[in-house]
Amino acid sequence: MVSPFKYIKLHIRSPLVGLFCLMTFGQAQGFAPLLQEYISNQFALENEQVTVQILHHPDPDQVFKSGFTLEVSSRQTRPRLGHQTLWINRFLDGQLQKSWPVTFKATAELTVAVAAKKISRITELKAADVEMQTLLVDDDPQRYFSSIDDLMGLQARRLIRKGCVITEDAVRIPPAVERGDVVEIQVISGNLLISTQGQAHQDGMVGDRIRVTCESTGKKMLATVSKDNLVVVDFN
Repeated sequence: MVSPFKYIKLHIRSPLVGLFCLMTFGQAQGFAPLLQEYISNQFALENEQVTVQILHHPDPDQVFKSGFTLEVSSRQTRPRLGHQTLWINRFLDGQLQKSWPVTFKATAELTVAVAAKKISRITELKAADVEMQTLLVDDDPQRYFSSIDDLMGLQARRLIRKGCVITEDAVRIPPAVERGDVVEIQVISGNLLISTQGQAHQDGMVGDRIRVTCESTGKKMLATVSKDNLVVVDFN
Protein backbone atom coordinates (compact mmCIF):
# COMPACT_ATOMS: atom_id res chain seq x y z
CA MET A 1 0.00 0.00 0.00
CA VAL A 2 1.33 3.44 -0.90
CA SER A 3 1.22 5.72 2.12
CA PRO A 4 -0.36 9.19 1.83
CA PHE A 5 2.43 10.58 4.04
CA LYS A 6 5.63 11.93 2.63
CA TYR A 7 7.70 10.39 5.42
CA ILE A 8 6.69 7.50 7.62
CA LYS A 9 8.52 6.04 10.59
CA LEU A 10 6.77 3.17 12.35
CA HIS A 11 7.75 2.07 15.84
CA ILE A 12 5.99 -0.30 18.25
CA ARG A 13 6.78 0.36 21.91
CA SER A 14 4.89 -2.50 23.62
CA PRO A 15 2.47 -5.29 22.73
CA LEU A 16 0.04 -3.99 25.36
CA VAL A 17 -0.40 -0.59 27.01
CA GLY A 18 1.04 2.39 25.16
CA LEU A 19 1.10 0.84 21.69
CA PHE A 20 1.86 3.52 19.18
CA CYS A 21 3.23 4.39 15.79
CA LEU A 22 5.13 7.53 14.94
CA MET A 23 4.64 9.33 11.68
CA THR A 24 6.66 12.39 10.73
CA PHE A 25 4.92 13.88 7.75
CA GLY A 26 5.01 16.63 5.23
CA GLN A 27 1.46 16.49 3.84
CA ALA A 28 -1.31 14.34 5.39
CA GLN A 29 -4.43 13.15 3.62
CA GLY A 30 -6.57 11.48 6.32
CA PHE A 31 -6.79 9.35 9.44
CA ALA A 32 -7.71 5.98 7.88
CA PRO A 33 -4.24 5.02 6.53
CA LEU A 34 -2.66 5.98 9.87
CA LEU A 35 -5.07 3.79 11.84
CA GLN A 36 -4.92 1.01 9.26
CA GLU A 37 -1.15 0.74 9.56
CA TYR A 38 -1.36 0.87 13.35
CA ILE A 39 -3.90 -1.99 13.52
CA SER A 40 -1.99 -4.02 10.92
CA ASN A 41 1.17 -3.93 12.99
CA GLN A 42 -0.56 -4.90 16.24
CA PHE A 43 -1.79 -8.16 14.70
CA ALA A 44 1.09 -8.80 12.26
CA LEU A 45 -1.24 -8.37 9.28
CA GLU A 46 -0.72 -6.83 5.87
CA ASN A 47 -2.25 -3.37 5.46
CA GLU A 48 -4.47 -4.73 2.69
CA GLN A 49 -6.11 -7.14 5.15
CA VAL A 50 -7.37 -4.34 7.40
CA THR A 51 -10.35 -2.10 6.70
CA VAL A 52 -10.98 1.00 8.80
CA GLN A 53 -14.33 2.79 8.92
CA ILE A 54 -13.98 6.19 10.56
CA LEU A 55 -17.00 7.04 12.73
CA HIS A 56 -15.83 10.23 14.44
CA HIS A 57 -12.69 12.28 13.99
CA PRO A 58 -11.35 15.78 14.73
CA ASP A 59 -10.80 18.44 12.10
CA PRO A 60 -7.87 17.19 9.97
CA ASP A 61 -6.66 20.76 9.44
CA GLN A 62 -6.15 21.05 13.21
CA VAL A 63 -4.29 17.73 13.50
CA PHE A 64 -2.08 17.44 10.42
CA LYS A 65 0.40 20.28 10.44
CA SER A 66 3.88 20.29 8.94
CA GLY A 67 6.81 19.77 11.28
CA PHE A 68 4.91 17.82 13.95
CA THR A 69 5.11 14.15 14.92
CA LEU A 70 1.92 12.16 15.48
CA GLU A 71 1.64 9.35 18.00
CA VAL A 72 -1.32 6.98 17.78
CA SER A 73 -1.96 5.45 21.20
CA SER A 74 -4.43 3.07 22.79
CA ARG A 75 -5.80 3.25 26.32
CA GLN A 76 -6.89 -0.39 26.17
CA THR A 77 -4.87 -3.13 27.87
CA ARG A 78 -4.54 -5.03 24.58
CA PRO A 79 -5.01 -4.25 20.89
CA ARG A 80 -8.28 -5.33 19.30
CA LEU A 81 -10.48 -5.09 16.24
CA GLY A 82 -14.05 -3.84 16.12
CA HIS A 83 -15.52 -0.58 17.39
CA GLN A 84 -12.96 1.41 19.37
CA THR A 85 -11.35 4.76 20.05
CA LEU A 86 -7.66 5.54 19.62
CA TRP A 87 -5.89 8.79 20.38
CA ILE A 88 -3.91 10.95 18.00
CA ASN A 89 -1.23 12.75 20.01
CA ARG A 90 0.68 15.60 18.37
CA PHE A 91 4.26 16.27 19.48
CA LEU A 92 6.72 19.02 18.74
CA ASP A 93 10.37 18.44 19.70
CA GLY A 94 9.30 15.56 21.95
CA GLN A 95 6.71 17.60 23.86
CA LEU A 96 3.02 16.69 23.75
CA GLN A 97 1.02 19.54 22.22
CA LYS A 98 -2.50 18.13 22.03
CA SER A 99 -4.50 14.86 21.82
CA TRP A 100 -7.65 13.99 19.83
CA PRO A 101 -9.86 10.88 19.98
CA VAL A 102 -10.69 9.07 16.75
CA THR A 103 -13.54 6.55 16.86
CA PHE A 104 -13.65 3.88 14.18
CA LYS A 105 -14.45 0.25 13.39
CA ALA A 106 -11.63 -2.03 12.26
CA THR A 107 -12.17 -5.33 10.46
CA ALA A 108 -9.61 -7.79 9.14
CA GLU A 109 -9.75 -10.19 6.23
CA LEU A 110 -8.49 -13.51 7.58
CA THR A 111 -8.29 -17.05 6.22
CA VAL A 112 -9.70 -19.16 9.03
CA ALA A 113 -10.80 -22.73 9.76
CA VAL A 114 -14.50 -23.48 9.26
CA ALA A 115 -16.46 -26.68 9.91
CA ALA A 116 -16.86 -28.53 6.59
CA LYS A 117 -19.65 -30.62 8.13
CA LYS A 118 -21.45 -31.00 11.43
CA ILE A 119 -18.94 -31.89 14.16
CA SER A 120 -20.49 -33.58 17.18
CA ARG A 121 -19.47 -32.83 20.74
CA ILE A 122 -16.44 -34.81 22.00
CA THR A 123 -15.44 -35.66 18.41
CA GLU A 124 -11.71 -35.58 17.63
CA LEU A 125 -11.22 -33.36 14.60
CA LYS A 126 -9.88 -34.76 11.34
CA ALA A 127 -8.77 -33.01 8.17
CA ALA A 128 -12.05 -33.91 6.41
CA ASP A 129 -14.00 -32.03 9.12
CA VAL A 130 -12.38 -28.68 8.35
CA GLU A 131 -11.97 -26.30 5.43
CA MET A 132 -10.35 -22.87 5.12
CA GLN A 133 -12.35 -19.78 4.18
CA THR A 134 -11.48 -16.09 3.90
CA LEU A 135 -13.80 -13.96 6.06
CA LEU A 136 -14.07 -10.48 7.53
CA VAL A 137 -13.75 -10.53 11.33
CA ASP A 138 -14.08 -7.74 13.88
CA ASP A 139 -12.97 -9.45 17.09
CA ASP A 140 -9.76 -11.00 18.43
CA PRO A 141 -7.89 -12.72 15.53
CA GLN A 142 -6.19 -15.00 18.05
CA ARG A 143 -9.52 -16.78 18.58
CA TYR A 144 -9.28 -18.30 15.11
CA PHE A 145 -7.21 -21.05 13.55
CA SER A 146 -5.18 -20.18 10.47
CA SER A 147 -4.22 -23.76 9.62
CA ILE A 148 -6.03 -27.08 9.51
CA ASP A 149 -2.94 -28.72 11.02
CA ASP A 150 -3.41 -26.65 14.19
CA LEU A 151 -6.73 -28.42 14.80
CA MET A 152 -5.63 -31.98 14.26
CA GLY A 153 -5.94 -34.04 17.44
CA LEU A 154 -8.15 -31.47 19.18
CA GLN A 155 -11.63 -32.34 20.38
CA ALA A 156 -14.89 -30.42 19.95
CA ARG A 157 -16.17 -29.07 23.27
CA ARG A 158 -19.66 -28.71 21.82
CA LEU A 159 -21.61 -29.26 18.64
CA ILE A 160 -20.07 -27.25 15.78
CA ARG A 161 -22.49 -26.80 12.89
CA LYS A 162 -21.44 -26.95 9.25
CA GLY A 163 -20.16 -23.56 8.05
CA CYS A 164 -19.42 -22.25 11.54
CA VAL A 165 -16.02 -20.72 12.20
CA ILE A 166 -14.02 -22.86 14.63
CA THR A 167 -12.75 -20.74 17.52
CA GLU A 168 -10.38 -21.62 20.33
CA ASP A 169 -13.21 -21.89 22.86
CA ALA A 170 -14.97 -24.51 20.69
CA VAL A 171 -12.17 -27.09 20.94
CA ARG A 172 -9.83 -28.52 23.54
CA ILE A 173 -7.01 -30.99 24.00
CA PRO A 174 -8.71 -34.34 24.67
CA PRO A 175 -8.66 -35.12 28.41
CA ALA A 176 -6.86 -38.21 29.64
CA VAL A 177 -10.07 -39.19 31.45
CA GLU A 178 -13.60 -38.25 30.44
CA ARG A 179 -16.71 -38.17 32.59
CA GLY A 180 -18.33 -41.60 32.61
CA ASP A 181 -15.13 -43.47 31.70
CA VAL A 182 -14.31 -46.72 33.43
CA VAL A 183 -10.91 -46.08 34.99
CA GLU A 184 -8.28 -47.99 36.88
CA ILE A 185 -7.93 -46.65 40.41
CA GLN A 186 -4.61 -47.20 42.16
CA VAL A 187 -4.71 -46.68 45.91
CA ILE A 188 -1.29 -46.14 47.51
CA SER A 189 -0.76 -46.30 51.27
CA GLY A 190 2.77 -46.78 52.57
CA ASN A 191 4.31 -49.59 50.53
CA LEU A 192 0.90 -51.01 49.70
CA LEU A 193 -0.61 -50.53 46.23
CA ILE A 194 -4.13 -51.72 45.48
CA SER A 195 -5.67 -51.55 42.01
CA THR A 196 -9.38 -51.60 41.35
CA GLN A 197 -11.87 -50.31 38.83
CA GLY A 198 -14.13 -47.33 39.12
CA GLN A 199 -15.96 -44.62 37.24
CA ALA A 200 -14.93 -41.03 36.60
CA HIS A 201 -17.45 -38.28 37.39
CA GLN A 202 -15.42 -35.49 35.74
CA ASP A 203 -13.17 -34.86 32.78
CA GLY A 204 -9.52 -34.57 33.73
CA MET A 205 -6.15 -33.82 32.18
CA VAL A 206 -2.99 -35.43 33.54
CA GLY A 207 -2.36 -33.93 36.97
CA ASP A 208 -5.99 -32.91 37.57
CA ARG A 209 -7.86 -34.09 40.66
CA ILE A 210 -11.26 -35.54 39.82
CA ARG A 211 -14.07 -37.35 41.60
CA VAL A 212 -14.32 -41.10 41.04
CA THR A 213 -16.40 -43.93 42.50
CA CYS A 214 -14.82 -47.23 43.44
CA GLU A 215 -16.77 -50.03 41.74
CA SER A 216 -16.27 -52.64 44.47
CA THR A 217 -17.20 -50.46 47.47
CA GLY A 218 -19.27 -47.67 45.97
CA LYS A 219 -17.08 -45.17 47.84
CA LYS A 220 -16.52 -41.78 46.23
CA MET A 221 -13.07 -40.24 46.42
CA LEU A 222 -10.77 -37.65 44.88
CA ALA A 223 -8.06 -39.07 42.65
CA THR A 224 -5.26 -37.60 40.55
CA VAL A 225 -5.22 -38.37 36.83
CA SER A 226 -1.94 -40.16 36.09
CA LYS A 227 -2.43 -41.05 32.42
CA ASP A 228 -5.18 -42.21 30.06
CA ASN A 229 -7.84 -43.98 32.14
CA LEU A 230 -5.61 -44.27 35.21
CA VAL A 231 -6.12 -42.32 38.44
CA VAL A 232 -4.21 -42.49 41.70
CA VAL A 233 -5.32 -42.03 45.30
CA ASP A 234 -2.17 -41.49 47.37
CA PHE A 235 -2.54 -41.61 51.15
CA ASN A 236 1.20 -41.16 51.76
